[in-house]
Amino acid sequence: MFNLFKYSDKETPLPNSRLGQFGYILRFHWRSLALLSTLTSLFAVPLVVWMYWSTMANSALYAKLLSLTDYAQKVELATQLKGQMLFNGLVYIPLTAVAFVGLGGCAQCIKMYAKRQIVFVSQCFWRGVKQHFWGSFVTGALYASAVCAVLCSDLFFGTEWWWNVVGVLALVVVSIFISYCFVLNVFYKQSLKALLLNATALTFVRFPQNALALALSTITVWLVVFLPSVLGVTLCVIVNLVIGIGYSTLIIVLNAFSAFDKYINKTQYPSLYREGLQNNSDAVTAEGANA
Repeated sequence: MFNLFKYSDKETPLPNSRLGQFGYILRFHWRSLALLSTLTSLFAVPLVVWMYWSTMANSALYAKLLSLTDYAQKVELATQLKGQMLFNGLVYIPLTAVAFVGLGGCAQCIKMYAKRQIVFVSQCFWRGVKQHFWGSFVTGALYASAVCAVLCSDLFFGTEWWWNVVGVLALVVVSIFISYCFVLNVFYKQSLKALLLNATALTFVRFPQNALALALSTITVWLVVFLPSVLGVTLCVIVNLVIGIGYSTLIIVLNAFSAFDKYINKTQYPSLYREGLQNNSDAVTAEGANA
């Protein structure tokens, strides 16, 4: 039922860049991306449920805070709100780690599409989940911990404009760094030290491209955050779960693949350089080859 795969379309010219490959995969594999989003969303359900519950709880407490007139009661309730938000942030850590486990299976399939390998979606997805389980779990936990630390710093040390700017930049850098850790774990077998050093270097050596890729991959997420309508937020969450996850993972993986080609594959792994693109003459391989 779930074994959707892309037949070999040899008459269709291959893209000559990772940007072109983005459009190519969207065109020929959009059904598979939707299926990958659905499968991955199974791992994100606990996170989404907790997000809804904690947001409603925080909003109710904040509304009560605004209605108070007594200063002492306001201080007491504000302290309670800070503690509740900190607790909610700590719960996000394991739930985000679980969601990243699903992303590991999604990234595995997209990697194979980018390499022009035949993909049986459900089989490859669950194989990727199993193969990258601990790397994805730890990466997700680190990301949620870093985000929680940044947000709590803003929460406890004031809301001056300069601190907000620092907080946003920190979130951007952390998000890019974690995305490279995540994709490096899917693409290569390497030591933890090498993974962290490579992720750090790739984060800053092409920061503008990374920031643009991050912005494009999180458009639907920001819509969820800023839309004022509950119905609009609900629709955006549904779109994220049905297609948005595959779309976002595709951007992150291809952006990382482009960096790997330039800074790693070209000199260290020539056979992987521009794999799946027009200038690479490798034929479409079977599912397990070079996976």
